[in-house]
Amino acid sequence: MEADQSRLLFLLFLFAWRLSPEVAAEVQESSDGSAASQKTVSLTDVPATVEFIAAAEVAVIGFFQDLEIPAVSLFHSMVQKFQDVSFGISTNSEVLAYYNITGNTISLFRLVSWVGFSSLLPVFP
Repeated sequence: MEADQSRLLFLLFLFAWRLSPEVAAEVQESSDGSAASQKTVSLTDVPATVEFIAAAEVAVIGFFQDLEIPAVSLFHSMVQKFQDVSFGISTNSEVLAYYNITGNTISLFRLVSWVGFSSLLPVFP
């Protein structure tokens, strides 16, 4: 699981820095052979999106303004590669505005436990 998460983070980093066509093709080819099929959850409103994020330990959401761009098909191929991660996709303008998304973006949400971090937080009188 840890190696899959690291690979996923690396792929998300590549997305953030604009994938070259060669890298995109390589990722697409490596995911074509997966036997299991996982679906992307369509997030049509803000409450559904908030609930989706809260229900998953790790959630990746593609916020797209247009589903016809090449990054969307690459995003769907990533879904098949990482079966233990929840994937969602949204084109809803209210959802994009809620998360302050102004362009096509892929975001990773991870559940964090604050137990143990309290000693690291500053104490104000």
